[in-house]
Amino acid sequence: MSCPGYADNPDDCDEDVDTNTAVWLDTDGSPTDQTAALTGTADAPATATFSDEGELVFCDGTFYVNLLFSGSVVVKSDSGDAMRVTLDGGDLGTVIEVDGENIEVDVRDLTVQGGYGTSDVYSGTASLTADSGWSFATRVNVTEL
Repeated sequence: MSCPGYADNPDDCDEDVDTNTAVWLDTDGSPTDQTAALTGTADAPATATFSDEGELVFCDGTFYVNLLFSGSVVVKSDSGDAMRVTLDGGDLGTVIEVDGENIEVDVRDLTVQGGYGTSDVYSGTASLTADSGWSFATRVNVTEL
């Protein structure tokens, strides 16, 4: 499967092609386009489960999603700017959920909003691990949780 902007260079998004796209990079760095699976609306966020280890990279845009991770993963924006990528649960569920023990979910450089949960939530510039086993790295904005 070809991923726009990632076919030749999996290290960055192509701003002309990749707005509102998402790519899964497995542990070998092979890209798989996740855009269709992660395209939801405020009234119906996309629900996706990731059980393997890897990276979920978001290009600039807003993604209405409820994500479940049962394997260790890095979730990040390609731009490195938390204001350019938003994960929004549409106030209809948990935006990022971790299922299992000893699973690390590292969230970097994006905004998480419009969801709810039962775990401790950390925002701002911190590197803290919540009770559920996931952590927010620097430059993550968390709102409306």
